Amino acid sequence: MNVAYRQLFKDYPDAVNFEQYRQMLGMGRNQAYKFLHEGKIPYRKNGKKYIIAKINIIKFLIESE
Repeated sequence: MNVAYRQLFKDYPDAVNFEQYRQMLGMGRNQAYKFLHEGKIPYRKNGKKYIIAKINIIKFLIESE
């Protein structure tokens, strides 16, 4: 795993909410929802709340390089 991303996101918990996920990727609300619903980044839902594993965000970024 890319150490730079681990360091960049070290202050985030292992599982982030939707707003934290958006902050990590620096994207708008619509684009963030689109990535999730297209399956680009795996997630879970707890009621209406999105739960995204930080590792899945890092994997997405590494694959996108």
